[in-house]
Amino acid sequence: MPIELTDDQVCRLMGVSDFVDSCDQAFKLYGAGELRNLTREEALERDGNVDVFRLELAGDWGGVLQGRKVIVERSDVSTGRLGDRSARIELSLTQSGERVEIDAELITNRRTGAAAALGARYLGPERPSIIGVIGSGRIAESSTLALDHLLGPERILITSRRAETRERLAERLQPDTKADLLAVQSVEEAVSDSDVVVTTVPTPEPILTNDVLKEGAHLSVIAGDPRTVQLDLEILLERPVVVDDLKQAYGSGDFLRYAEDRDRVPFVRCGGRIATIGDAALGLLDEVRGQGVVTYFTGMAIQDLHAAYAALMKRPTG
Repeated sequence: MPIELTDDQVCRLMGVSDFVDSCDQAFKLYGAGELRNLTREEALERDGNVDVFRLELAGDWGGVLQGRKVIVERSDVSTGRLGDRSARIELSLTQSGERVEIDAELITNRRTGAAAALGARYLGPERPSIIGVIGSGRIAESSTLALDHLLGPERILITSRRAETRERLAERLQPDTKADLLAVQSVEEAVSDSDVVVTTVPTPEPILTNDVLKEGAHLSVIAGDPRTVQLDLEILLERPVVVDDLKQAYGSGDFLRYAEDRDRVPFVRCGGRIATIGDAALGLLDEVRGQGVVTYFTGMAIQDLHAAYAALMKRPTG
């Protein structure tokens, strides 16, 4: 029988700081070539008015484990709303041969928020005072918590389509954050004075343009869905871009929308190749820090596997 952990158990074992530390270590191991992404398989079907999106991510941590995560998500991207989602991580531990199955809803949300904050830590301004978060769903929540923990801003401005959801999120998270959380009405209000911006919205049309961003502001984009387009083309052409995985980025909605222009995107380079977030984690991209970098996150198996393993290692034994 496999070892099993539920979302509730993971929540008791792992706090925000644990997820940030795990994601940081995963990115560093990824940059060093020790933790590898393997296959990413996607399938999209239509069920009435709802999209059913299936995603499988696999990875390998040499000498430690192999594993995969499977997500099935029902959503209506035309309205920007995510519906039901199931997520499961399966690990095979190399030395013991044990199998592990872990609910992955919390891990998915928290590691994604951690990535957004780490992108800003690696490549953004050293002391951001104001941070803007676009979105009010699960990923926006996790991003807000990670940004507050890691960057220590004075204020975090949250915006979304519906006033009640952004206000509810700010009110609910305020007791757990040091920064003042303010719900604001528009994207422009959330980002125009922000030193760091995180966008997390499943939208089929761009919601963010370069002219509303502060000069030098860091932008972390939570992407990976081929149906979602958050950025105006000018953002990708006018700012240095660092991806987590280039192939996955090219399969994401923004790059699919602007496929004819992707050769014009100023990807940051390292050692003669297009750099990744792993290079940033290792401190190899410091020359572009504070230059308004876009970190473009599609979500990698390495983040899931490392976080799952970290939770497993915290599990009481005996």
